[in-house]
Amino acid sequence: MKFPTLRHALLCRIVPYALIIFLYVAPPVLAGVTLGAEVAAAVFILCSVGILAYLFRFFVPLMMMDAILGNLRSYEKARSVYTLRGTGEALKKRIERRIMRFGRAVEPYAHTLKPDIFRYRAKTAMTVYHSGIDYMLLSYSVELLNEDTYTSVIHSAQSNFARYVGYRKTVLLDRAQKKAPRSRAAVAVIFAERIDDAFSGERLLNRVLKSTRRANEDEAFVPLVIDLGTGKCVYDGLRDVYAGFAYPAMNRANNLIEKYVFGGRKPWRGNTEYRSDAPTEHIDKTLWELWGEMNRTMQGGLSRKERKLLASLADFEAAEYEECVYCKCGKQSVRLLTEPDAETGGIAVEDVRSWEFPKANLMSSAHRKKVRRCITEYYAAKGISVSFKNFEEEPDEDL
Repeated sequence: MKFPTLRHALLCRIVPYALIIFLYVAPPVLAGVTLGAEVAAAVFILCSVGILAYLFRFFVPLMMMDAILGNLRSYEKARSVYTLRGTGEALKKRIERRIMRFGRAVEPYAHTLKPDIFRYRAKTAMTVYHSGIDYMLLSYSVELLNEDTYTSVIHSAQSNFARYVGYRKTVLLDRAQKKAPRSRAAVAVIFAERIDDAFSGERLLNRVLKSTRRANEDEAFVPLVIDLGTGKCVYDGLRDVYAGFAYPAMNRANNLIEKYVFGGRKPWRGNTEYRSDAPTEHIDKTLWELWGEMNRTMQGGLSRKERKLLASLADFEAAEYEECVYCKCGKQSVRLLTEPDAETGGIAVEDVRSWEFPKANLMSSAHRKKVRRCITEYYAAKGISVSFKNFEEEPDEDL
């Protein structure tokens, strides 16, 4: 099935859980409509047991796949540049009015470059992973943004972010939550009337991405540069994958930007340039191919055909499949790469050192000789000579 592909990351995240819910709900409903309530109750119990067994069996690959799709979804929604509505002083005043509605004003710490606006809000955390939440919004205005000016602004913003620690709310918190760290998210909005040509474009984006700080899931500092002349906005809009436990501070910072800079939603129209570091090499894979890879990872990297092939082999019997040769002894087996040998005209086989499946184990010298002998006899029956070589990649001389 060629659909859906990983290009539709959100749909790929929904489909597995939608199928599980459908298979859990549909059979009891159909049984109740056609066969009565008693049969529907029995089918419901059987479906419940089956779904629980399925989730227990495939919980890890489901979580791994969900994390991969969540990361792809984050890159899918992130852009290298955003074009805002309006330019000049009107754009600046509109965003500043939104910022002024956030939290309360606080006095910035003494610095050579002070922020025009410094707003702060503290909230009580609803989970045990954090003792509280700190939000900060800082605003700076510069006439010409170059490397030196940007460095001064970032140093000022990070100093205020690091030194201003909000009060710790301890009411109705248990002992574990009181000891938990605070979740802190800060956004530094930089309004630039002009941007130096030597500092614009890809260099500015790389500098902004480098200045963005992620400290696990507890702290996030996100600089955002707005060119008032063109209305273009540059920042790191890549969200962290939320696994249902501690909410990432990077996502809190992105929520601030979407609400108080963009006015509630990101400006998608006309912004089609994806980030250069987006993982696009596997974007055309289907969801089912990814699911197969996750299952192979859980099965030690073996596909279903490879497992069937190994199950059919006797002890110290060899077989070839897709440029690999397989051999097993009891429950242990090995997979060796093969390639044509230009020197001898035969075939070169990866030198055997250890068992590979079901887990890596050292191979005794006696078993190593038996494996080599059975592989040699397997290819000799086909009239092919065998040589064992080390397939490790040679180091690059340029490095």
